Amino acid sequence: MTALYYARVSSGRQENEETIQSQVAELRARMMEDGVAEPEGFTDEGYSRDNLVRPGLDHIRDLATQGPLKHLYIHCPDRLASGAKLMFLVEDIQKAGVEVIFLKGAVEDTPEGKLMLHMQGAIAEYERTKIVERTRRGKMYWARQGALIGGYFPYGYRYIARDRERNLRATLEVDELQAPVVRDIFRLLVEERLSCRAIAKRLTEEGVLTQTGKNRWTPGSINRMLRQSAYKGTSYYHRTEAVEPRNRSTQRPYAKTKLTSKKLRPKEEWIAIPVPAIVDEQTWETAQEQLRQNFIHSPRNNKSRQYLLSGLIRCTKCGATYVGGSSHDRQYYHCNQLDPLVSKTGERCRSPWLRADKVEEPVWQAVAEALRQPETLVEEYEKRVEQSQRPNGEDVDRKQLEVALRRLKSQENRVTDAYINEAMELPDYKQRMDQIREDRRRLEGQMASLEKRRNLQDSHQEALARLENFCENISIGLEHLAFEEKQALLRLLVERITVEGGRIRIEAAIPLGQRPTESSRLRPPSGNPKVADSAFGGNRS
Repeated sequence: MTALYYARVSSGRQENEETIQSQVAELRARMMEDGVAEPEGFTDEGYSRDNLVRPGLDHIRDLATQGPLKHLYIHCPDRLASGAKLMFLVEDIQKAGVEVIFLKGAVEDTPEGKLMLHMQGAIAEYERTKIVERTRRGKMYWARQGALIGGYFPYGYRYIARDRERNLRATLEVDELQAPVVRDIFRLLVEERLSCRAIAKRLTEEGVLTQTGKNRWTPGSINRMLRQSAYKGTSYYHRTEAVEPRNRSTQRPYAKTKLTSKKLRPKEEWIAIPVPAIVDEQTWETAQEQLRQNFIHSPRNNKSRQYLLSGLIRCTKCGATYVGGSSHDRQYYHCNQLDPLVSKTGERCRSPWLRADKVEEPVWQAVAEALRQPETLVEEYEKRVEQSQRPNGEDVDRKQLEVALRRLKSQENRVTDAYINEAMELPDYKQRMDQIREDRRRLEGQMASLEKRRNLQDSHQEALARLENFCENISIGLEHLAFEEKQALLRLLVERITVEGGRIRIEAAIPLGQRPTESSRLRPPSGNPKVADSAFGGNRS
């Protein structure tokens, strides 16, 4: 592969409009004009130009430094990046001996050409910033004028889109079929004082359909509805802002956006937008107070019983977390998918209940025993390092994945050519491309898993140097720890616990970055796991 192309679009809207296919078609046509018989390349869909962590771009950069790549075709500079990032990428690729060819906005490899490229990147960045700022200010202005911003609408309303011909802004209209359900939900809470779970159960039993047409209501959706201020006649814009989550639940090396969590802005920054009310303000306020009372008296908030392994035991059937509960004055752990109202599938998980005392004591003893024997942990860890360094087929797996991705790219090119040459109808083309995108996401996920495993292997030597020191420090005073300290230590060390066939399996981790006494967060983030498997990660009766 001496010549490749690279294409990118930044949003789902552009993906749906097939603009990336138009880029690919132009790039392939140019490459064939230049004598490339079977043009191939990589694409990134839904990635911003400011985000340099893209799977397609990473493949290009790897091939530039390690492979025979000599020519890289790109539609225009802003498809690669903008501003200083554009200059960095172009220079980085060119240093590897690769010629970067832009179909539009091409520049010469001279000081003047580099200056022109830098100016193009700066102009693209300026235009983008200007558009973002104008859009933000425009939305703020219309929100202050009482116009509805965004297409979201709660259950009980219909969204009335903007009418440009009559110069009418978007608004909400009460749905007379759903509004009685909303009023009934507030009545059940305020008058009958039912919990969100009981309300969800009643609606499900009565066959009332949700906003998405399903016949299963969940306690969480009922709770969110009851807190929705639009029902009393006031919706809010600029209420939250997107932020990066503190703890990511999954490893996402190629996340299209990092800001996937939200936090409330100060209340004085909220912009109130009047909408038609479904319940009166007094009913809404009474409902908020009843929700607070329900929270206080909820059995799950009863702190009289303590559960040492809360959040650590995983169900072997559905993979959900076990939670604490009591029956006949005994404490148990059970799968949180036991209730079909909150189950993801709508069906009750049949995993057995676990006696708390039969699980907590063996787990704590296993952890404490391991921490008192750091030399055993070091020996076990050295064995695992040796095993991880043996040929295990990872290189073969990686090559197979790379071949599969290249074949997928060739398949995408053939489908695109068939559509361009009118040998395929648009519906068939979209269906084939959707399947190709799904296959690519699956393969890239497998590649990311291999990369994560390789990164963990690279940290083995550093881990070994700190493992014994950690155990010696933490094992002091284990007998005198309070319940909260034991629970915190277990959450620090244990990744998950499973119980099957009367045997307890503990998957444990040793934090390596810093001592627990110096840590502001006891548990290391899952997105950057500085951990090592411990010797008590096996089966234990």
